[in-house]
Amino acid sequence: MSEGRSFQGLAALLTFLFCLLWAGAMLWPALAAPRERIVMDIGDPVLNASILEWNARTVPLTREWWNFPAFAPAEGVTAFTEHLLGFYPLAAPLRWLTGHPVVTYNLLCLLSFPLAGVGMFALARRLTGSSTAAFVGALAFTFAPYRLSHLSHLQMLWTFGIPVAVLGLHEWVDQRRRRGLVLFAAGWLVTAAS
Repeated sequence: MSEGRSFQGLAALLTFLFCLLWAGAMLWPALAAPRERIVMDIGDPVLNASILEWNARTVPLTREWWNFPAFAPAEGVTAFTEHLLGFYPLAAPLRWLTGHPVVTYNLLCLLSFPLAGVGMFALARRLTGSSTAAFVGALAFTFAPYRLSHLSHLQMLWTFGIPVAVLGLHEWVDQRRRRGLVLFAAGWLVTAAS
């Protein structure tokens, strides 16, 4: 018997909330004092927070943007580090709203978990036909040791595009639906640009 669409939507929402709560508990020290603490350490997370700040204050891909203020007088410094453009659609508004790059970084780190969970839920639900199996698959993907070992690398946590891209390929191959190509392109782009 096939699950109804409303049940699938509820199961996806519960997956999102469960992953959000679990990640919130895991990241609590940084979330409890989001302006004073950053997830993990003060190495790569601080660099990435400064890149997110730069992206929120500078028009992406302009001459000015390519000249991230580091290693002066060198030019084109952005080409030598992560640009984090895949985060821009969510990171820039978050930065504008919060007014603080570390808060933005911490929120993006937190959101990476439920987004990965829902992305994998959708893929696993399509492949198995079971919301229960999709929930288990979402948890296995979202809290995999590989992802958890990269808590200080936001770009390695921003993986929700991978299952979305694979979901799109399945839709295209199985049903030749253009929506599948759009999902693949969106998933690939957000992953490649992150």
